[in-house]
Amino acid sequence: MNNDKRIFARYQRIILILIGLMVAGLFESGIRLLSAYDVLHIKTYPVDVQPRFIDVIDPVVGMWHHAAVSGYAHTLPCRTAFYSTNAQGARDPARAEQSAQFRVVVLGDSFIEGRAVSDGDRLTDRLERTFQRPFLNFGCAGFSPIQEWLIYEKLASRFDHQEIHLYILPANDFDDMNPDFPITNRFYRPYLRHSGQSFELYYTKKFNKDLRTTDLSVSKRIMNILSNNWYTYNVIRQGVAAIRQRKLNTTTRNTPDRPGSYSNRPADELLDYALYSYGNIIKQAKGRPVRFFIIPDPVDFRVLRSSGYHFPLIDRLLAIQQQYDNVTVHDLLPDMNAELERRNLEIADIFVPCDGHWNELGHELAALSVASVVGAAWQELP
Repeated sequence: MNNDKRIFARYQRIILILIGLMVAGLFESGIRLLSAYDVLHIKTYPVDVQPRFIDVIDPVVGMWHHAAVSGYAHTLPCRTAFYSTNAQGARDPARAEQSAQFRVVVLGDSFIEGRAVSDGDRLTDRLERTFQRPFLNFGCAGFSPIQEWLIYEKLASRFDHQEIHLYILPANDFDDMNPDFPITNRFYRPYLRHSGQSFELYYTKKFNKDLRTTDLSVSKRIMNILSNNWYTYNVIRQGVAAIRQRKLNTTTRNTPDRPGSYSNRPADELLDYALYSYGNIIKQAKGRPVRFFIIPDPVDFRVLRSSGYHFPLIDRLLAIQQQYDNVTVHDLLPDMNAELERRNLEIADIFVPCDGHWNELGHELAALSVASVVGAAWQELP
């Protein structure tokens, strides 16, 4: 009798396993059928070893791109963008240091680097096509004004150029200079502190160059192969990523009830660090025109529409141009907002929904605003 129970229990487990496999097979078949009729999207994950795009590899600025990267696929929950870098590690075409052309050096953070947008669609790409002049892009994700000054001093200034464009992002440029800011202080990066009547550079971490050159571990590659061939797992993985992104979005700068980056009141010392960094760039420009452009975040558009244009922080930034003969400051917000209204578009239409940076349309509208400024200034250029 006991033998019969053991045999039954053994077969019962086998039957349950077979039933589970049948249900999983039916579920997999259903997902594949829905995918075949484009009812359900199956995401394709990279399985080839990818070049690594960005790391803490520079002892001066910290984070910088690996050089000579081609076709790096940056996969986000809602899109994939493709990046390449030149021999200097800039996300830019190959450039010679010496040139007789009228060239512009461009400095900024991830918005200017063009995060989430493929090569050819970014602000600098569009301006280069419009004016048929090289716009040398030295933007890098995570850069603060301090790093923008240092990358100009260390690298960008070596390239012949007649003008400098520097983009200010109030949403995080000041936080990025705060050594207690939790998002960026995990990395080796430069900071400023008062030293007598001036400032001194310092680092909170020891430089340890990351020598990795690939961005796809063996375990990640196996997981991606599994995702591409097991559609059930693919759908579950996408769902988990979407839930995580939704939770993240509730705490990012896109939160509707946040006052907006233009309404920030950064600590005086952080504003001093920014102005000191900008001043060093202006000094090293040696009389060349330096044009500052201010980048709004989504909430700034809403604040403008509901309360009008009154931003004390922006007034302080605009005042930079009163101190120098070769400096102008232009806020992109009024032009971009006017163009949105002219085209009857929503604010969200110019931002990547799963990331918060400009999409292709955002770069287009920003380029139109910049072009209106430099086009007027360049009327007499050959």
